[in-house]
Amino acid sequence: MFKLSVVTLDLWQTLILEDGVTGQKRESLRICQTSKILGEFGQNFTIDQIQRSYLEGLAVCEKLRKKERDVSFKKQVSIFVRSLDRTLYERLDKSTISSIERAYDDSFWEFPTLIHKDAESVLFDLKKRGFKLGLVSNTGPTSGGLIRRFLETKRLACFFDAMTFSDEAGFAKPAREMFINTLTQLGSNAKEAVHIGDDLNTDIFGGNRAGLKTIWVKGFVPPLSDKEIRRFPSPDAVISNLSQVPQAVEELYKRSY
Repeated sequence: MFKLSVVTLDLWQTLILEDGVTGQKRESLRICQTSKILGEFGQNFTIDQIQRSYLEGLAVCEKLRKKERDVSFKKQVSIFVRSLDRTLYERLDKSTISSIERAYDDSFWEFPTLIHKDAESVLFDLKKRGFKLGLVSNTGPTSGGLIRRFLETKRLACFFDAMTFSDEAGFAKPAREMFINTLTQLGSNAKEAVHIGDDLNTDIFGGNRAGLKTIWVKGFVPPLSDKEIRRFPSPDAVISNLSQVPQAVEELYKRSY
């Protein structure tokens, strides 16, 4: 029997809202900082070379994520550096590598993403109702560790009883392991949980495949055709705004008993 006691949530485009412009600014800063750091080590590359290698590194990591796997943040940076020169990473000293890693990650602090205006109130409401909360998030160029610290500064981390980031877990949604890992941390199981997110593949398909109920927040994604929507399993509820989460969860809760 389904007895709802756990709510897991997606992060990007659900609780925090990213736009392409901000991401591009982070990319430019990463590339410029890397150029400066390598130049100080006596390794001079053009901005175009670094940008090309940066994009190649992202593509390698994204290809892995499509196979439902992920790499650690340090490994991601090493892929980027090796794309510039296959032997470069081994020739750099630890201090230089650490500097590149910090520049790569800390660009997020310079150009942070926006917190959804209803995120704090929704999380507070869910906790007040007695639910355990988990965060299940894929990561990109920004590490899970930095995202965790960012959520702490925004007073959101305190609401979560468990957080799972793909670069730390080695798996990427829609992998079942991402959800099961989170539920294990919570001392719970799929029959007691609902997952909420904006992506029909990573969140709805992934959550359903792991045995969780799902709620699709459809307002954050570009409009999809009926044909596109039919490619994925039906969520247990559909809402158009994050503010509707507590009501949707409450309705599922009533149906679970």
